[in-house]
This record gives sequence, structure tokens and C-alpha cells, in this order.
Amino acid sequence: QIITILAICTLLFGIFIGNIFDIPKDAYAEETVKNTITVKGTSTVTATPSLAYVHIGVTTFNADAVKAQQENATKMTNVMAALKKLGIADKDIKTSAYTIYPQYEWVQETPERGKSVITGYNVNNSIQVTVKDLSKVSKVLDTTVAEGVNSASSIVYSISEEEKDALYLEALKKATIKAKDKASTLASIYNININKPSQIVEEYNSYPITYDYKEMLMAADAARAVATPVSAGEITVGASVNVSYTY
Repeated sequence: QIITILAICTLLFGIFIGNIFDIPKDAYAEETVKNTITVKGTSTVTATPSLAYVHIGVTTFNADAVKAQQENATKMTNVMAALKKLGIADKDIKTSAYTIYPQYEWVQETPERGKSVITGYNVNNSIQVTVKDLSKVSKVLDTTVAEGVNSASSIVYSISEEEKDALYLEALKKATIKAKDKASTLASIYNININKPSQIVEEYNSYPITYDYKEMLMAADAARAVATPVSAGEITVGASVNVSYTY
């Protein structure tokens, strides 16, 4: 009898709890996978670069570290002055690296023994110059070489952050439209009616920039009559979205 009473109490308690929380009988059954169409849309837009980052530097060597620094400072001061004459603002010139390091030479003291000795010091002062008038890129290269620039890494062509944002939104809009067209095509094949998407996920964005290394030979004669040729190319901005429709 005790077991029977406990069984009845358990049953009544389950019914009571179920009524309180209003748990539907098919609560878990309704969580079955719904029919969906999921597509990806991608798009890119291109634009002409509006600015360039020119990476150049002055490297000097002297047996005396202080003299190497002084020589470097003099040349870099002349480089800065030349850039300002070209209309480059102070805020568009920034130091990217400054290093001082010894230069060693192996000295053979005896046939069995040798050692490395310091022969002098290298000083390198590298700057990044933001050129907002692309017609001046060649002038920046040739003029600064004449003033002492003897090392460089790259010319990086790009666009402003505002331009990047605007181009990305344009690419994103086109990518979304492509996704919608893909879904409509798939749905029409199977006579499926789709309306608004149940989910839209922005997948990625990209702001590629272009580099020009081939014309960065700073040891060339700065007095040549022909300016250093440079080519900006194009900037490509891409966007991608995943869109799902439930039916």
C-alpha cells in the first residue's frame, strides 16, 4: 500500500509541475531541424589609391659611434627639410625605426686563433612619409636620395579610412544582393516560397593594399633627368555574407 501511495503522489506531483510550467508535450519535438536555404554572397569593388606610404631611411657608418650619429642626424635633417619644401606636412612624417649596431670584422691572429673586432658603428634612421598627392611620389624619392637617403623598403599605396569604409559598405551591399539572387534561384527550382531571411551573417572584409618594390633602388643617381617611375595600380575591397532562409 505504501508503494501504491508513493506512485500516485509522484504522478500527481508530475501533473502539478507540468501545469505550473505549462510544458507542452511536443516541446522537444518542435526543435527538429527546419528546412533552410543557405547561400553565400561575395563581392569586390576597386578604387584608385589616394595616398602612398613611402618607407625610406638614412644609414651611416663611422668608426666612432658618436660621429656616425652626428652624420646621420645631419643627413636626416636635410631630408626632412627637402620633404617640407615638397609640401609634406610634419604630421605626415614619422620615425619608423632608429637603430645603432656595431659592425664586426674577423681578425686572424694566428693560424689557429682569431677573433671578431668592432670596426665601427652603423646608424639607421628610417621614416614613413605619407604622400597624399601621388604625383609627388617620384619627387619624394629622387629629392630625398639627393639629400642622403640610401635605404628603403617599400612604397605602399592605399586609401583613407573613410574611403575604405565607404567602399566596404558598397561591396557588402552587392554581396548581400548576390546572396539573395542565389537563394531566389535555388528556391524557384523547387517551387519554394521564401520571404525575408532568417539569418544574415557578415563573414569577412578585406582591405588589400598594393606595394611597389621594383622602383625602390635608392642608390641610383639622384641627379638624373628622368624621374623615378612609379605605378599606383588599384585598391580592391571585398565583402562576404552568409544568408539563410527558412521555409
